[in-house]
Amino acid sequence: MEINHCCYCGRELVFPVIETAEHIIPRSRGGNSHKNLQPCCYWCNTWRSRADLRNWRMEIQEILNEEHRTKPPYTRNQLEIIIKKIDFWINYINEHRSEMIVEKDPRPKKKINPQIIQRKKDIIKQRVEFCKNIEKIRKESGYTNNYLAEKIGTDPFNLSRLENGSYSPKLDTLIALLNELNIQIEFVKKQ
Repeated sequence: MEINHCCYCGRELVFPVIETAEHIIPRSRGGNSHKNLQPCCYWCNTWRSRADLRNWRMEIQEILNEEHRTKPPYTRNQLEIIIKKIDFWINYINEHRSEMIVEKDPRPKKKINPQIIQRKKDIIKQRVEFCKNIEKIRKESGYTNNYLAEKIGTDPFNLSRLENGSYSPKLDTLIALLNELNIQIEFVKKQ
């Protein structure tokens, strides 16, 4: 492979062509080795994305099977070149897979502290309880969801999500909500 050419279409990687690093075997499938990286033009890298090489080849072949169809910025000739390069890479992977894949992540896995998990559960529980109280006070105050949302400058959908505990508002929105409902919060340090 030539270092200054795209590993698929063969386009020369000089300005204005944007050069990227292509993972022949996607990282999501273990292709984390430096031997798995090849120079690639932006268009090929974006088009292929995470597609399996065989599936990408079939997509290109379908385009070529239709007589007057192409895919910009490629000519039909370039698409044929890409297919040949994909065939080359499929064979290359079959012969060199062990060099291109890193089996295990070398980083040690973090142990999760059970106290942190419990603290997060407690916070979620408190948030849900707080939000249900907000809904109760809103209804007692005679506000509809739409009216209160308009008064505090937020979307009614977000206010509904806040009331059921699935949305954490920005501080400004929360302060406006508390002010509109005449709710005062005192900050008291726990013993």
